[in-house]
Amino acid sequence: MVKYEYIECKNPNGQHRMAYTQWGNPENKRVLICVHGFSRTGRDFDYLAAALQEKYRVICPDIVGRGKSDWLSNSSDYGLPLYISDMLTLIDKLNLSNIDWIGTSMGGLIGMFIASQKNSLINRLVINDIGPEIVPESLKRWATKYLSQGKPNFENLTQVTEYVREFYSDYGTLADIEWEHIAKNTVKKTSEGQYKLHYDLSIIDVFRVSKGELKPVDFWQTWSSVSSPVLLLHGKESYLLLPETIKKMQSIHPQITVKHFPCGHNPPLLSTDQIEAIADWLN
Repeated sequence: MVKYEYIECKNPNGQHRMAYTQWGNPENKRVLICVHGFSRTGRDFDYLAAALQEKYRVICPDIVGRGKSDWLSNSSDYGLPLYISDMLTLIDKLNLSNIDWIGTSMGGLIGMFIASQKNSLINRLVINDIGPEIVPESLKRWATKYLSQGKPNFENLTQVTEYVREFYSDYGTLADIEWEHIAKNTVKKTSEGQYKLHYDLSIIDVFRVSKGELKPVDFWQTWSSVSSPVLLLHGKESYLLLPETIKKMQSIHPQITVKHFPCGHNPPLLSTDQIEAIADWLN
């Protein structure tokens, strides 16, 4: 059974706990941090962490508002600035150095910002299906997906599995056991014995209060400050990471390797080919 550990982090209105799991030898100086996507948890990296734990101390946090981490009383505190701050707190409190980083979607953006800082501790950066630019049409499609999901409750894990097969259909063709793994880490059990989504639905409030057209995400200046080698994973049918974005990323950053996979947003990092692509590049 995977054991959770916790650290205390600060937010504009107080403090909160961030949960994380660890794999491998805790004394290993070679550290790999794996950060999940917007509505996911660190348990998305179970397969990857199990494969890499012989060579790495693997640390997989649940970003605040998700999984086993605390929820915030003020939804306006959710966002990249706090997530970046929390990860820097984790790095500091665990006295980490010599870090490699794998970030899926939102986790890739967090890693990009930390890697862009002067004297960053990130040696190598794996970004899973996200880039420094998201055009308004793509951002609107992504936001609409979450705004339209409602507040589903499930009677059993079979219903949850049916839900994730549809909601995360961009992941592509997966084995039943892989869908079941995703399902188990999409919900938590209620006191009534039912299941509900593991995350605070308030993380979506930023889209509810936005008026007019969503502004494009433009982090090109941040990207230009990243100096570490980068592995970019791309779902061939992704609507968030577009081919023209990849080309521009390559023109700016000379040390970038791109791997394409037959799926949408984002490669779920459960299959052998995806895990081996990461392991081979890191090693």
